[in-house]
Amino acid sequence: VATLKATALAAADARAAAEREIGALAGALAAMPCGIDGPLVDAEGFPRDDCDVLQARTMRHRLACLHTDHKQLERNLEKALHALHAAVPRSTSAAPASAPAPLPPAASVPTDGPVTATAAADAADAVASTTTAAAAMQLDDPFGAAIAVVGDVAPGGPADEAGMKRGDRITRFGAISGSGGGGLAELASEARLNEGGAVGVRVLRTEAFGEVSLVLSVTPKQWRGRGLLGAQVLPLDSAA
Repeated sequence: VATLKATALAAADARAAAEREIGALAGALAAMPCGIDGPLVDAEGFPRDDCDVLQARTMRHRLACLHTDHKQLERNLEKALHALHAAVPRSTSAAPASAPAPLPPAASVPTDGPVTATAAADAADAVASTTTAAAAMQLDDPFGAAIAVVGDVAPGGPADEAGMKRGDRITRFGAISGSGGGGLAELASEARLNEGGAVGVRVLRTEAFGEVSLVLSVTPKQWRGRGLLGAQVLPLDSAA
């Protein structure tokens, strides 16, 4: 078990390193006049003179490569987590009757009482049964630093379909995490880069019985409404 845990931690470290570089590149590109995906030529077809076109191309290429690498790193981490989970004995102790039930389809972790080994294992099972990105979140701090807060959610939009709600605080969106220094610009870039594909999202939500950490899966896409998510994603100091 110790070896499997070390393997999982090494895989998590590799993923975290890639995420830090993704965040740094996305932030640097967002600060450039051409942005993350803006045109590199002017209206007449000449290279823009307000940004370093060669540097922007190099950074965009590296960012695309990192996103491809990140998918493999998530698969490596998922494999390591499944191996570790299979090797850990399951406790037969029952969860207290007063413990709140999980909130389907996401895995919830209550904070207002003790969490037994059985409850923790059940939560791990629920997370592992979702997307690869969601399974890779098992080594995240469930109550880590937030990136942004969700504002209005349009009915029928991608965020609504994923179960996101007004007031949810996003701590991870795909490769971007609050603990890794990610911000709104990086989150927006991650949504654009993953348009049409499922993205693992971890949010903190306040329920009547306390705060819970939820793992969701959202697919950024064009739909009848505005934006790829169909929800406002606001700075943390905005009123939810």
